Amino acid sequence: MALLAVASSTMAALDDDRRLTYLTERFEGAESPVPSLAEQADEYGRRFRELWSDSEYAPEGLAKVSDEIVSLRLRAALSTAFANHETWVLERLEQVVAEAHGRELARAPDYRRLFDAHLAAGNLAAANRVRQRYPALELPTVPERVDPAPPDAASRHLVWRIKQDPERLVGDWVSLKRPSLLVVSSPGCGFSRRAATALAEDDTLAPLMDEHAIWIAGPSIGNTFHQLAWWNEHFPAAQKVLADDVSDWPVTDFFQFPQFVFVENDQVTAEHFGWQGGSESLRTIADGFAELGLLNQQDLDKNVFAYSDEAATRTACPTQASAMERIRQTTPISKAEALAEHLAAAEAGADSPLLALTTEARKRFTNSVVFSGNGVAGFRMDDFMVLKPEQRYQVAALFGHQYFLAGSHFPETLLSKDELELRNQFFCTEE
Repeated sequence: MALLAVASSTMAALDDDRRLTYLTERFEGAESPVPSLAEQADEYGRRFRELWSDSEYAPEGLAKVSDEIVSLRLRAALSTAFANHETWVLERLEQVVAEAHGRELARAPDYRRLFDAHLAAGNLAAANRVRQRYPALELPTVPERVDPAPPDAASRHLVWRIKQDPERLVGDWVSLKRPSLLVVSSPGCGFSRRAATALAEDDTLAPLMDEHAIWIAGPSIGNTFHQLAWWNEHFPAAQKVLADDVSDWPVTDFFQFPQFVFVENDQVTAEHFGWQGGSESLRTIADGFAELGLLNQQDLDKNVFAYSDEAATRTACPTQASAMERIRQTTPISKAEALAEHLAAAEAGADSPLLALTTEARKRFTNSVVFSGNGVAGFRMDDFMVLKPEQRYQVAALFGHQYFLAGSHFPETLLSKDELELRNQFFCTEE
């Protein structure tokens, strides 16, 4: 890891732009190439503490640096606080948001991230303080927390139930001695939403889900009270609760979505990751219930879930697959090797939209690009958003993402006629 090659004594000599590059550099997880959120939290915290001192985030330290440095330190704190909600991290974030606010450098999402980070950490008083300090932003109300009565069994697990009118987090104890299905999901996960819809509509599985499923989320910026309240309003058959201590559950990683963990007597009997939809996914859940003794597979018709495949075929966008294939064929950079060649050519003098980024921003951006079998799955947006709209379009077009970011990150009018037609075919919005 490049960061480890830089001695702690030299960290202070680096400019903030370089330090931000080190902070956001990819790292390998302790057990697997894809780090868990807990591993990310620990690593981000370690890097953040080594790269910047407390005095650099103190009000007097921030007051004497330029707007550019304040903006960089704000981005560093926001990046760290996304995963790490330790008190010292949030104190730094709160101090740099205050400085950026005074200089009119902070954006509305920055305040909301600070607010949500306090909620994710359970710091309701601190979240209220943020809300009162910046009243013009009209941040959401902070829910009241109602502590539970003492548990009546050692095997019980603490959750917070989402209540409205008034808004409350009500503590409750859940037992996993009885056969149960834990569905670990997130409001922002499209696969989780599709699973909730399909399972609620299936005649065979819906009653079992009602009786035995616990839809649960781990604490994070994406799983705070207001996001979970939105989920519960839109998916009434899959009311989600918030885990208090994720280490207290028989779940390997609370941040893989969706995840189906069948348990009895606090022991996992079966688990399944992901949701593809159709009969295969429904059959997998049925198998899990059968493992718990809650469903006799022999009583089911072999085609009981076949309707879901037919429904998927009927509702599928007829032009999406062909449009996606054309997008793959016309995308300049869809593999890591192509990106490396493009960067080498740009360094040798060739023109590239990536040259609109500063040297360090270009490193951060290109290091963040994630490749999959279908091309580029995503990239960091903070440096991307610093660019002008026309430049954002040009960079997005390198990776075939102009079709998906138009309208939200730059005007649709920047798309060519052919690109607009292909975009309409992908989303089935052709007239």
